[in-house]
Amino acid sequence: MKLTVVSYNLKDGGIDDGNKKRFFAQIDRLAGLDADLIGVQEAKYWRKRRHGPLHEAADRLGMTGIMVRSNHHGCDTVILIRKQRGLRVIRTDHDRSGLRWHALAAAELAVEGRDRPLWFLNTHFAPSSPLLRQIEAETLDLFRDRDAILVGDFNGAAAGETVTAGPEVHPAKARRKADRGAAEAIEESGFIDIAALWGDATPTVSDPPYRADRIYTTLPAKAVQHYQAIKEEDMEEDPHSDHFPVLGVFDV
Repeated sequence: MKLTVVSYNLKDGGIDDGNKKRFFAQIDRLAGLDADLIGVQEAKYWRKRRHGPLHEAADRLGMTGIMVRSNHHGCDTVILIRKQRGLRVIRTDHDRSGLRWHALAAAELAVEGRDRPLWFLNTHFAPSSPLLRQIEAETLDLFRDRDAILVGDFNGAAAGETVTAGPEVHPAKARRKADRGAAEAIEESGFIDIAALWGDATPTVSDPPYRADRIYTTLPAKAVQHYQAIKEEDMEEDPHSDHFPVLGVFDV
């Protein structure tokens, strides 16, 4: 069975002072990708009006939404699951402990035709502290022996990635974003960075440019069928967010 997985940081939930123009454009964009699993970061304001935006997004996408509250800034984390394609939630095991700046959303899934369960994980690492990101990354070792797909905004460089910042970026920010410790810890825990596997170094943010948004898996490398950052070749910034979405296809 093939699964299409997407990760997207929406920047303030796609909602600007109550204006949902970006929100609708983002949901339309996600709908066009026809994903089975979506991890959303920064689902800000999606709790408003009894989770109205969460339900609206899920309904428009034809998916089931699970929200996990962020510890800071209201940047909640959301998992969206297309259950009608042979996916069923066995249980959730989210982590909002004090070790996490935002949260780790975690759902154990039964996949049609598959004996072993598959974990779908969505996270959003600390924005300015390499030390906190390192701690968040090291907790993922708990999934070393499980079949898992991990998506998120990792707020720091990928393993082996060199971040080059222009003079407009504060040196402290540039140094912290360039830190690869968290990414290296994730890979030490048995996760494969599928963009690196695919040989795609396309930045997903521009200030400074680097691959903040990534998809990892503990599945064998042969399970990875495709990867791409969803952007036009000459596009430096997403028109609807400050992050580009990323997409992976897996044969599970």
